[in-house]
Amino acid sequence: MEEEKSMRTLVVALIGLFLLAGCSSTVKRVEVSTKPIERPQLVVPKIDPISQKEVEFIIITEENYQEVFARLKEMKVDPILIGVTDEGYENIGLNFAETQRIIRQYKAVIAAYEAYYIEAEQALTGAEQNLSDVENQVDAQNERNQDEQDSRFSLDKLNPFN
Repeated sequence: MEEEKSMRTLVVALIGLFLLAGCSSTVKRVEVSTKPIERPQLVVPKIDPISQKEVEFIIITEENYQEVFARLKEMKVDPILIGVTDEGYENIGLNFAETQRIIRQYKAVIAAYEAYYIEAEQALTGAEQNLSDVENQVDAQNERNQDEQDSRFSLDKLNPFN
Protein backbone atom coordinates (compact mmCIF):
# COMPACT_ATOMS: atom_id res chain seq x y z
CA MET A 1 0.00 0.00 0.00
CA GLU A 2 2.72 2.30 0.99
CA GLU A 3 4.55 1.37 -2.16
CA GLU A 4 1.50 2.26 -4.27
CA LYS A 5 1.25 5.62 -2.56
CA SER A 6 4.90 6.40 -3.20
CA MET A 7 4.46 5.23 -6.82
CA ARG A 8 1.47 7.57 -7.28
CA THR A 9 3.45 10.41 -5.75
CA LEU A 10 6.33 9.68 -8.10
CA VAL A 11 4.00 9.54 -11.14
CA VAL A 12 2.29 12.81 -10.11
CA ALA A 13 5.69 14.43 -9.55
CA LEU A 14 6.92 13.25 -12.96
CA ILE A 15 3.76 14.50 -14.70
CA GLY A 16 4.16 17.84 -12.91
CA LEU A 17 7.80 17.98 -13.95
CA PHE A 18 6.91 17.26 -17.60
CA LEU A 19 4.22 19.93 -17.53
CA LEU A 20 6.66 22.43 -16.13
CA ALA A 21 9.32 21.46 -18.64
CA GLY A 22 6.80 21.80 -21.49
CA CYS A 23 5.91 25.32 -20.37
CA SER A 24 9.49 26.40 -20.01
CA SER A 25 10.30 26.43 -23.72
CA THR A 26 11.82 29.68 -24.84
CA VAL A 27 9.72 32.17 -26.76
CA LYS A 28 11.04 32.93 -30.18
CA ARG A 29 12.22 36.49 -30.64
CA VAL A 30 10.47 38.43 -33.36
CA GLU A 31 12.98 40.11 -35.59
CA VAL A 32 12.36 42.74 -38.21
CA SER A 33 15.01 43.23 -40.82
CA THR A 34 15.04 46.40 -42.79
CA LYS A 35 17.03 47.90 -45.58
CA PRO A 36 17.60 51.61 -45.82
CA ILE A 37 15.62 53.20 -48.60
CA GLU A 38 17.58 55.46 -50.87
CA ARG A 39 15.72 58.65 -51.48
CA PRO A 40 15.78 59.77 -55.09
CA GLN A 41 17.05 63.28 -55.50
CA LEU A 42 15.37 65.67 -57.86
CA VAL A 43 18.06 67.12 -60.05
CA VAL A 44 16.79 69.95 -62.19
CA PRO A 45 19.37 71.97 -64.06
CA LYS A 46 19.33 75.67 -63.45
CA ILE A 47 17.86 77.71 -66.24
CA ASP A 48 19.63 80.87 -67.27
CA PRO A 49 17.43 83.94 -67.29
CA ILE A 50 16.42 85.18 -70.70
CA SER A 51 18.63 87.99 -71.87
CA GLN A 52 17.21 89.59 -74.97
CA LYS A 53 18.53 92.46 -77.01
CA GLU A 54 16.31 95.29 -78.11
CA VAL A 55 14.99 95.03 -81.64
CA GLU A 56 13.68 98.08 -83.47
CA PHE A 57 11.12 97.51 -86.16
CA ILE A 58 11.01 100.11 -88.91
CA ILE A 59 8.02 100.10 -91.18
CA ILE A 60 8.93 101.01 -94.75
CA THR A 61 6.23 101.90 -97.19
CA GLU A 62 6.25 103.31 -100.72
CA GLU A 63 5.82 106.78 -99.30
CA ASN A 64 8.63 106.79 -96.66
CA TYR A 65 11.39 104.59 -98.05
CA GLN A 66 13.65 107.54 -99.10
CA GLU A 67 13.28 109.15 -95.68
CA VAL A 68 14.07 105.89 -93.89
CA PHE A 69 17.21 105.24 -95.97
CA ALA A 70 18.42 108.80 -95.40
CA ARG A 71 17.98 108.42 -91.63
CA LEU A 72 19.86 105.09 -91.63
CA LYS A 73 22.77 106.74 -93.53
CA GLU A 74 22.85 109.52 -90.91
CA MET A 75 23.05 106.91 -88.15
CA LYS A 76 25.95 105.29 -90.08
CA VAL A 77 24.08 102.00 -90.25
CA ASP A 78 24.20 99.82 -93.34
CA PRO A 79 20.71 99.86 -94.80
CA ILE A 80 19.60 96.27 -95.15
CA LEU A 81 16.08 95.43 -96.02
CA ILE A 82 14.45 92.34 -94.51
CA GLY A 83 10.86 92.15 -95.53
CA VAL A 84 7.92 90.40 -94.08
CA THR A 85 4.34 90.64 -95.14
CA ASP A 86 1.54 91.60 -92.81
CA GLU A 87 0.54 87.94 -92.67
CA GLY A 88 4.16 86.93 -91.91
CA TYR A 89 4.29 89.47 -89.08
CA GLU A 90 1.07 88.01 -87.67
CA ASN A 91 2.61 84.53 -87.87
CA ILE A 92 5.66 85.76 -85.89
CA GLY A 93 3.28 86.88 -83.13
CA LEU A 94 1.43 83.55 -83.21
CA ASN A 95 4.73 81.65 -83.03
CA PHE A 96 5.78 83.73 -80.03
CA ALA A 97 2.44 82.94 -78.33
CA GLU A 98 2.97 79.24 -79.09
CA THR A 99 6.44 79.41 -77.53
CA GLN A 100 4.98 80.97 -74.38
CA ARG A 101 2.31 78.24 -74.23
CA ILE A 102 4.97 75.51 -74.45
CA ILE A 103 7.02 77.22 -71.72
CA ARG A 104 3.97 77.27 -69.43
CA GLN A 105 3.46 73.55 -70.08
CA TYR A 106 7.08 72.80 -69.20
CA LYS A 107 6.72 74.84 -66.01
CA ALA A 108 3.65 72.75 -65.12
CA VAL A 109 5.59 69.51 -65.76
CA ILE A 110 8.46 70.72 -63.56
CA ALA A 111 6.00 71.71 -60.82
CA ALA A 112 4.41 68.23 -61.04
CA TYR A 113 7.82 66.55 -60.69
CA GLU A 114 8.66 68.77 -57.73
CA ALA A 115 5.33 67.96 -56.04
CA TYR A 116 5.90 64.24 -56.73
CA TYR A 117 9.33 64.25 -55.13
CA ILE A 118 8.13 66.26 -52.14
CA GLU A 119 5.26 63.80 -51.65
CA ALA A 120 7.63 60.85 -52.11
CA GLU A 121 9.99 62.34 -49.53
CA GLN A 122 7.13 62.74 -47.07
CA ALA A 123 5.92 59.18 -47.73
CA LEU A 124 9.41 57.76 -47.20
CA THR A 125 9.84 59.75 -44.02
CA GLY A 126 6.45 58.50 -42.80
CA ALA A 127 7.29 54.90 -43.71
CA GLU A 128 10.61 55.12 -41.91
CA GLN A 129 8.86 56.54 -38.84
CA ASN A 130 6.24 53.75 -38.94
CA LEU A 131 8.99 51.16 -39.31
CA SER A 132 10.84 52.65 -36.36
CA ASP A 133 7.63 52.56 -34.30
CA VAL A 134 7.04 48.91 -35.22
CA GLU A 135 10.63 48.01 -34.34
CA ASN A 136 10.22 49.73 -30.97
CA GLN A 137 6.96 47.86 -30.35
CA VAL A 138 8.58 44.55 -31.29
CA ASP A 139 11.53 45.24 -28.99
CA ALA A 140 9.16 46.17 -26.14
CA GLN A 141 7.08 43.02 -26.70
CA ASN A 142 10.22 40.89 -26.81
CA GLU A 143 11.36 42.41 -23.53
CA ARG A 144 7.93 41.76 -21.96
CA ASN A 145 7.99 38.18 -23.22
CA GLN A 146 11.47 37.69 -21.82
CA ASP A 147 10.46 39.25 -18.48
CA GLU A 148 7.35 37.04 -18.31
CA GLN A 149 9.36 34.01 -19.20
CA ASP A 150 11.98 34.83 -16.59
CA SER A 151 9.39 35.43 -13.89
CA ARG A 152 7.06 32.56 -14.86
CA PHE A 153 9.64 29.82 -14.95
CA SER A 154 11.81 30.84 -12.09
CA LEU A 155 12.75 27.88 -9.91
CA ASP A 156 12.59 30.15 -6.86
CA LYS A 157 8.80 30.06 -7.12
CA LEU A 158 8.83 26.31 -6.83
CA ASN A 159 10.88 26.32 -3.64
CA PRO A 160 8.38 25.77 -0.78
CA PHE A 161 10.88 26.96 1.80
CA ASN A 162 11.00 30.63 0.63
